[in-house]
Order: sequence, then structure tokens, then C-alpha cells
Amino acid sequence: MLPVSIVVVSYGSAAYLADCLSSLLEDCSAYGPVQVALVENHQDPAQVKKTRQAAAPFLKMGLQFWPAPANLGYGGAANWGWSRLAPAAVKLVLNPDMRFPAGWLAAFLRPFSQDPGVGIVGCKLLTADEKIQHAGGLIRHDLALSEHFGAGEPDDGRWDASCPVEFVTGAALGIRSELADRLDGFDPAFFPGYYEDVDLCQRARQLGYKVWYAAEAVAYHFEGGTFGRGLNYYLPLHRNRLRYIFKHFSTHQLLTELLPAERRRQLTTMDELDRQASAIVYRVAALSFSRPTGPAKSSQPQENQTTLKENTQAKSHSPQTDLYDVSLEASSAGEVALTQQIIKHVHEVKQRWLVEEKPFRSRLPFVASLRERFNSISTRWYVKPILAQQVEYNAAVARAIEDLGQLAAGSQSVQNLQVASLSARMLSIEERLERIETLLEKLTATGAPDRP
Repeated sequence: MLPVSIVVVSYGSAAYLADCLSSLLEDCSAYGPVQVALVENHQDPAQVKKTRQAAAPFLKMGLQFWPAPANLGYGGAANWGWSRLAPAAVKLVLNPDMRFPAGWLAAFLRPFSQDPGVGIVGCKLLTADEKIQHAGGLIRHDLALSEHFGAGEPDDGRWDASCPVEFVTGAALGIRSELADRLDGFDPAFFPGYYEDVDLCQRARQLGYKVWYAAEAVAYHFEGGTFGRGLNYYLPLHRNRLRYIFKHFSTHQLLTELLPAERRRQLTTMDELDRQASAIVYRVAALSFSRPTGPAKSSQPQENQTTLKENTQAKSHSPQTDLYDVSLEASSAGEVALTQQIIKHVHEVKQRWLVEEKPFRSRLPFVASLRERFNSISTRWYVKPILAQQVEYNAAVARAIEDLGQLAAGSQSVQNLQVASLSARMLSIEERLERIETLLEKLTATGAPDRP
């Protein structure tokens, strides 16, 4: 049996640990030579205390519990935990929101014994309702978007064939120790998580190793237990996707494949939070690239950089100068939201700028011929709709101007195209007012009530 070292990476995940650790340690005891460590990345003492309490019953079963000296991110915590465990033939990293049926570990490790060309192994992951969540993965090479085979499909046998794949999810990933050492483990620059698994598998495949999907190893993953699916999910996802692109794409791929494909993606229907996060990431990347050259920065907090240097053997594979300043995200998020609101209000202005003359109609032919006699009625039919349209239009313009004023007051910039669009709509005010004056003149000329 292959000696194994397993690191479970938690981030305030105490609620999931009882199910995870009990099933994992029971399966490990049936397998043989296994070391298991729980690394808590959260830096809040209250959260660390909860995790320690959740882990306490399993310490007598051989579990080691280590609070990380800083939030090292998922890949960084895996590297740090592996470095503290005794040498083993295979290293595993696991999410805490999982459950492992009996025999899972033996099936997971089997490909390493059967084929020396296998460098990384992943397994079949199921949701709580027995649907496929992961059966290996692929990368859309035009967009660098990762996709899981079988996601959302029933576990009816169609994904029961083990095979090589482009990547396996870091939620349950095993790697040969010699390969992990050669690659320096995960690239901790993919902080706090996402794409660190894709990057690791890509680098392993570049060295000629297989990335293997072991279909016979089945576990349950309650995805979202750690990060959820809000903006805090999409921001690091697209930030690290962009990092992966700059790390692995050629200039030719960027210009001829990714940019056209990304433009099409943005024009399709997509989750609004996904769209907002993408816009924020692209804006921050542009601002970071154009900033004055200074000391190298990392996407990790400064205290994390020091901790990584002093307390881990992990090495960052990112360039010396980081082209993404994560500190710009907060201000960019507010600006993107305001910009989107401006665009919405400009659309309102565009839809309401044209005043429509209300035609005078009657089911009775003689009423039209007697129009002058009903001048007071026709005046109300003309003037009130015109005024109502004008009020709506004025409100739309006011909203757009107010939002633009907020940008100006905060010394924030907005894309030139959006400013031009807003300006064009503002210029339509003059045309609208002229049209209103013409209609009012026509209304007066068609017979205002005679005054005594």
C-alpha cells in the first residue's frame, strides 16, 4: 500500500467537520499507512476555536490540527500542511464539506499503483441528492473556463469509466510526492482559491504526466459550504482565471481566441453577479497594468506574503511584478455598480425621449367634424398625455444626471463610450422641447376656447 499524507483545508468550516472527519478517518483506518492533518485558514480566534472543538474528538484517532499562521489560501494551505507531515508516496488535499464512503481511499489511490505515468488523480463527486457534481474536467480553451463532466446529471452509470482528463477538482486531488516536489506544489498566487487545481494539472501534463479520473472512487461534496455563490465567489474565480490566462496563454491565443470569445460571452445572458465580477476584474487588471511601476505586489495580503516566506516552502510561480492589484477591487466594485445604473437610466432616457401626439379619434363620425365645439376636451386629451410623458422623461434624465454627478463628485472615471452615450441622450432634450412647443402651438392654433 502506498503511504499517504492527507490535508483537509478548512476556512471556518466547523459545521461540516464531524461528517467529513468521521467518514474519512474510518476509511483511512481500513486502508493502512495514512497521515491526516486539518489546517484552519481562518484567522478569527472564535472561528479557530470552533474548528478546534469540532476536531477534538478525532485527535485520538490520529488527526493533527494546525491553525495556519495566516490565511494561506487553499493551495498555500495544502502546501504548508504537506510540508509539516512526514514524507509519503502520495499527497492528497480535501475540502471539509465532504463525506467518504467505505473503500473510497483504496479506489482513489489505485491508479497510482497501476500506472507510473499517472501524476494526479481525482474522483467522482456526487451532490447530496445523488447527482454528478464532478467526473473529471476540461478547460474551454477559447475562454479558459473550467467545466465538470456530468455536472447535474444522474449517477446512472454513464460516468463510470475511468480515463485521463485535462484536470480534476482540488476538492479531492491526489498527486505523486515526487511530482509535487518538482512542481513546488500548488501555486499559492491563486489566492484564496479557484484555478489552483487547473494550473497544477496543466503543469503536470506539460511534464508528460497523466491527470486521471478514478470513477470507482466516489465521495460526496456539499459544494458551497465554504465560499457560497455570491460576488465573493465570482471575484476570486475570475481574478484567478485571468491569472491562469496570463500564465498559460500565448499572445496569439489572447488576440485570436480569448478576446473574441469573451466578447461574445459578455453579450449573452449570464448571471448578473458573474457579469459584475467580470467587469470589476477586467477594470482592476487594466488599472493595475497602467499604474506606475513600483515594488512587486501579490494578490495576497502583506502579512500573508511574510508568513509564506518564513513558514512555508511553497514558491509563487507568478511574475515578480504582479499585474493585478487586488486592493483596487473595492472601489471598482462600487464604480461598476454605479456605471451599470447609469446605463440603465440612459436606456430609460432613450426609451422616453420622443413625445407622441395623441390622435383625436371617435367612433362617431360627426364628433370629428364638431371638434372645435369640444375643444376643451381635446385640449385635455392632448396636453395631459404630453405632460405625463414629459414628467417621466424628466425623471429619467434626473436619475442619469444624479448618478453621473456621483461619479464626478467622487473623482471617479467612467468609460468614454458610456459618457458619449449619456451625452447623446442629453442632447435629445432640446429636440424634445422643440417638439413639445410645436405641439402646443398646433394645439393653440386648432382652436383654444374663445375668451369673453
